[in-house]
Amino acid sequence: MIVALSMRVVQAVGYKEPRDALSHDWIKWAEAHGCVPLPLSNNLANPAGYLEAMKVGAIILTGGNDAVPRAGAASDHCPIRDRSEHKMLEWATAGGIPVLAVCRGLHMVNVHFGGFVISDIGPRKAAHVAQSHKLEILDSLGGILGNTAIETNSYHEQGIEKEGLADVLRPFAASSDGLIEGAVHKDFPILAIQWHLERKNPALQFDDIAVSRLFDEGAFWRAG
Repeated sequence: MIVALSMRVVQAVGYKEPRDALSHDWIKWAEAHGCVPLPLSNNLANPAGYLEAMKVGAIILTGGNDAVPRAGAASDHCPIRDRSEHKMLEWATAGGIPVLAVCRGLHMVNVHFGGFVISDIGPRKAAHVAQSHKLEILDSLGGILGNTAIETNSYHEQGIEKEGLADVLRPFAASSDGLIEGAVHKDFPILAIQWHLERKNPALQFDDIAVSRLFDEGAFWRAG
């Protein structure tokens, strides 16, 4: 299956031009999971047409760049990437295409469906940037999450609280300090997580099962 991956926007050192970039970890992850990775440029005039022409079977919204402007880090918010990912989500939902959203991806899914993202989680960053922490399980997703808690990696400075979660999203994991760290769409095959499953991660078993069912079965969690 061909999987389209969104890319972060970075400034090239020594050049006054933005460039798209994707961690090598994502290519390794996609190939290890039997997928053909297709990095998607943020500068496409018609992302939907490109996705259709490439016969994309699933979409991954990757991390990097702020989903909403953050004080003191305006350059890390990139409207051209926002536009690209909103177009990807529009195309995916119109065709029932599975979407895996990671870190910033969770934030973008929430914004896309009318939710609110905290631009800077402040003192809570100490527990969420380059750390591992336990998450409370709010929903077992049809029995995939049989435990009351899982441990994941964490690399984010923005976040979503329960009150800011879009109405169409169903939370399944939250941190002890009040941030939603996992959600699924109630109607579309969209799995959104705050942690990075492409990196070394304690929640590897859940990641593999959940993603496999997402890509193979679509909205498997409706049974939960």
